[in-house]
Amino acid sequence: MNKVKRFATSIHLWVGLTVGLAGCYLAATGGWLLLRPQSDALVSPYLVSARACPAAASFDRAIAAARGAYRGSPVESLWWKADPRSSLMVRYHDDQQAYFDRCDGHLLGVHSRWTGAFGFVEKLHRLRFLPAAIANNVAGAVAIGMAVAMGLIGLFIWWPRRRSAWKAAVSFDPGLTGRPRTRNRHSTIGAFVAPMLLLIAGTGVVIGFDTIQALIGANTAKKLPKLKIAALPAGRPAAMDAAWRNMIALTGEMPLSATLKAPAKSQPAIEIYFNRARDAHREIRNYVYADAATGTIARYTPYDQLPAGQRAYQWILGLHQGAVGGLAGQLLSLAATLAIVYLGYSGVKSYVQKRIGRPRPAVMRIAAVRDEAAGVKSFDLVTLRGGKLPRFNAGAHIDVHVPGGPKRQFSLVNGPAERDRFHIAVRLENQSRGGSRGMHALEAGQELLVGAPRNHFPIARSTRHATLIAAGIGITPILSMARHLAARGKPFTLHYFGRSADEMPFRDVLADRPFAGRTHVHVGVGRASIPGKLGSLLAERPRGGHLYVCGPEGFMDAVEGAALRAGWPQAALHRENFSSLAATGPREAVELTLARSGRKIVVAPEESLLDALVTAGVKVSSSCEQGTCGDCALTVCAGEIDHRDRFLSDAQRARGDVMLACVSRAKKGSLVVDL
Repeated sequence: MNKVKRFATSIHLWVGLTVGLAGCYLAATGGWLLLRPQSDALVSPYLVSARACPAAASFDRAIAAARGAYRGSPVESLWWKADPRSSLMVRYHDDQQAYFDRCDGHLLGVHSRWTGAFGFVEKLHRLRFLPAAIANNVAGAVAIGMAVAMGLIGLFIWWPRRRSAWKAAVSFDPGLTGRPRTRNRHSTIGAFVAPMLLLIAGTGVVIGFDTIQALIGANTAKKLPKLKIAALPAGRPAAMDAAWRNMIALTGEMPLSATLKAPAKSQPAIEIYFNRARDAHREIRNYVYADAATGTIARYTPYDQLPAGQRAYQWILGLHQGAVGGLAGQLLSLAATLAIVYLGYSGVKSYVQKRIGRPRPAVMRIAAVRDEAAGVKSFDLVTLRGGKLPRFNAGAHIDVHVPGGPKRQFSLVNGPAERDRFHIAVRLENQSRGGSRGMHALEAGQELLVGAPRNHFPIARSTRHATLIAAGIGITPILSMARHLAARGKPFTLHYFGRSADEMPFRDVLADRPFAGRTHVHVGVGRASIPGKLGSLLAERPRGGHLYVCGPEGFMDAVEGAALRAGWPQAALHRENFSSLAATGPREAVELTLARSGRKIVVAPEESLLDALVTAGVKVSSSCEQGTCGDCALTVCAGEIDHRDRFLSDAQRARGDVMLACVSRAKKGSLVVDL
């Protein structure tokens, strides 16, 4: 199953990046055309609407006027609507269209079917800039790709294998940012829109391929008596008015809309197809054939007497065009087309975030080292040649390759406006695995390999007031946010907690003018008193307020708990896990089995699964090593996962078939992975 899913995911990805984008193009243009029934008169009122008139002008006179108004091509058909304010439209064989006032028959204008706000988009949607045979095959092929690769395979990839995973699989995870957020939105929206995608694309397959239509028709056709109608003598006009009156008399009702096709060599009769008020949708057609010379009705075939294939095709056309279900069906189809466009956008965005969102690290020089507090040093990092550094947003961090040690992430302290340096601060940890200890051994002038800024802790765009809370070294991203908000003149309040003043870096900076009156320092608040203190601070949420917190895990849990109890919505709470996620939680030995070879690897308590695999010579892609980028994701065949990452959504965790090797572990001591 895992191999099948990987193969399906690959198909979904690459078809999505090719055929899927063409499908998004068709969805976008099709969505615009869904607005046409209600908007055509607003977009082109001088053509499609006229004075209210209970009875239409003479059809014979309108066709005669149409022949005089445009001589480039013979008249093909006349289009009528029951709406007393609609004009009469005459279409020519070369797709030019003439519009006439339905009261007195005077010409309103002539233009191509493929021009105007809707006509041009219809041309784009139906690929009319290509030869007809090619256009139909391309549209049909795209529809097949969308139905199979995007709809069916997408559902297969998303489908939860466990009952407990269903709730998470259809929910948006508000705690995600960056690429994980994009992936969560893509899969959740995709799950909801998949049935409509299958419906729209599936009906598009039938509409796109003429061979499928012919096959349906050939297998369901009824043998009707051949019409014995003589060809109209040359130069004699067709009796459209007489045919219309006879049709009304025969059917006993006025249709909602009708099309009267002029006689031709292949069909010498006047063909009228019309839609009635009692028909299920506007694409239902009833047919009348009349003698072109006299208007006498030769055959009447209502919808329910049509061949089954023809009736089915009319339903397929109605479903594809959002005509089934009235306004609700139209709006549902519109929402589906917009969702399909979003899926294309989010799919490409996720791919770009993964492939292009990994700038190569650069060598930088330590320009200055300062003691900021007891056990805390700050570092100014600059480029070797000087100049501006890459842009970043408040809350961003950088990857620093510690000489002789691991790669670690450190939040930027400076605001986004300061691009002459990267300013970071590092607290010396007692149980350091080489990161903080290696950093504290560095001096000004030494060089480091530093990655470009990345941000998993951004300020939400909807923030109207920011409540910033930090504890200890967690002040680093919070201070960057405060600097950014102060520079933009946006309201914020900052609360800074610490066990003692000597251990609180940047206290002097917070006394500066930009932060005066908006910063509150809380020194020596006991652990037992913190919940009560936080409860009073967060008792009232400012209008449009968002909360941002960084510090030890227990402190952040306390802040979130106090905010939730005070009525803050989960979506307004944002946290940055400053410490390495790999170091949190119980760390027991793990027996790792590689499914493809049967090889067993013992992961010691002090090392990550990723480190153990790399040490054993197993190639595993990795980047952040903090559970935030998803590069080291492994497919799990058996075993219960102890998820410790910030990349996977709740739905992905609930499925229990994928984990991040850099931080996550096993709950029961053993795992089997697809390696």
